Amino acid sequence: MPTKDWMTNYHTKNWLAVVWNIRPGVLHRKWGILVLDVFKGHLTPEMKATISSINTDLAVTLAEITSQLQVLRCCGEEVKDYLKQLYG
Repeated sequence: MPTKDWMTNYHTKNWLAVVWNIRPGVLHRKWGILVLDVFKGHLTPEMKATISSINTDLAVTLAEITSQLQVLRCCGEEVKDYLKQLYG
């Protein structure tokens, strides 16, 4: 039976392939930034290497503020502009 860490890595890699790798700009090999919480399955050396290999920087945040960061998707134009400058 697979271990919990193996299942976590499997599901995270699947999400990266199915969701993250179809984001706008991915075909042009533009760098992106992915904000994840401190869940240990996101922070294994294998996952860090996988994320880095798909032109993505990993930003880690506390689990308690994940819901607050999601607001930036629709309300944080200044933040979006700044990140666009960094990641083109």
